[in-house]
Amino acid sequence: MSTARLAAVAGRLALLGRMVLTRPYYGFVTGHAHLTDAQMSEVERAKDDPAQAESVMGAFERTFAAVVGDGQARALAGGRMALFTALKAFGVGAGHEVVLPGFTCAVVASAVLRTGATPVFTDVDPATFGTSPEAVERALTPRTRAVIAQHSFGIPCRVDELRAITSAKGIALIEDCALTLGSTLDGVTVGNFGDAAFFSTDHSKPLNTLVGGVLYTRDAGLQEEVDRTVRTLPTLPEEQQRRIIGQLRLERRLARPGSYGAYQCAMLLRSLTRRVLKTGMTFLDDDYTVERTGAYPFPARMPAMLARLGLYELDRWPREATRRRALLAAYLDAAHDTPLEALLPESYRDPRRDIVGHRLAYRHPDADRHRARMDARVHTAWTWFTVPVLGATHGLDSLGYAEGRCPVSERTGREVINWPCVVEEGCEAPLLAFFRDMARAEGTKA
Repeated sequence: MSTARLAAVAGRLALLGRMVLTRPYYGFVTGHAHLTDAQMSEVERAKDDPAQAESVMGAFERTFAAVVGDGQARALAGGRMALFTALKAFGVGAGHEVVLPGFTCAVVASAVLRTGATPVFTDVDPATFGTSPEAVERALTPRTRAVIAQHSFGIPCRVDELRAITSAKGIALIEDCALTLGSTLDGVTVGNFGDAAFFSTDHSKPLNTLVGGVLYTRDAGLQEEVDRTVRTLPTLPEEQQRRIIGQLRLERRLARPGSYGAYQCAMLLRSLTRRVLKTGMTFLDDDYTVERTGAYPFPARMPAMLARLGLYELDRWPREATRRRALLAAYLDAAHDTPLEALLPESYRDPRRDIVGHRLAYRHPDADRHRARMDARVHTAWTWFTVPVLGATHGLDSLGYAEGRCPVSERTGREVINWPCVVEEGCEAPLLAFFRDMARAEGTKA
């Protein structure tokens, strides 16, 4: 092992030790400590009772759709599967182009590539960390069939301007709401501007069902086309569902600020066990590349047990949305009259936007040092999006991204800072105190 590799391993082990010794310690995955034993039993029972599947799924889809608007929702095993299904319903395929921001996750790019289309990456809008209308307009060609409007960290992008651009040219607009649920622009909830929207319910997303996603649309014709596909889809394999239940038990017990170090130790042990024993996947790891191992179907329906879990999470959503708005407001108040205030993006001060915070995000000119200081209490390895296509396990070029294509996105990734807005109730005060100290002591200073 090289010296650099040894140093990296030593650094990770030192950080892991710090997580174990520091309480509370904050990550970007919040478990399900609020689930009662009875609710947990109902989730597990839904896995083993096929008779529940349709009724539970229907209830989850209707309830989720009502949170977004007056459209319809269909639940799949991942947000990327919802995107793929929407693209296919729009007839996107070989010879077509799909425009998306170069500030995204590999699973979004791979979903585009799996349709046969070409992803066209554009620079991000620094004011929103979302899709830039100006960059999109420059990227359009006669081959463009869809534009992805990404809402990042809970911040609505300039989706109204994107709607005007795509409508004028007859191009489909698909909202990427994987990182945003419940936020509004001019009183309209994100997800209702485009022809369709996809949401993620992964364990690091606003609504946590461990894995999963939702396709939402108000277009009745598109919904019919989607339903023709979704009705025939299989769900995830039984063995994988058992592993997901195991992950749920683990996160319910340990994925919280008071035991985050133990959670990371358990996750490391699980990863090592999987490599040694070659056990199957818990999460949808195939989707970070175009190639597939066939470990699970793509696309697939959301398992009924996760729809049941989602119903419990949706029941809590109004209170959670209020708490996340409040935590975001508290961050902004803490930054007031500190050097950090000047680094906050304009969107946080825009009265047109009502933001349900998922993460507080800003750019820092000395981000490496800033993140290193944050690591005393926040797990910054989960920062989004430090590279234009995060999680590209086979390299950026494998997903169609050429280095230098999106210079604003690349710089933004080097400078971006994330603070969690999804925090276990009662654990906000130590996090805010730490943030306040960081804001006063560091700000823009190197």
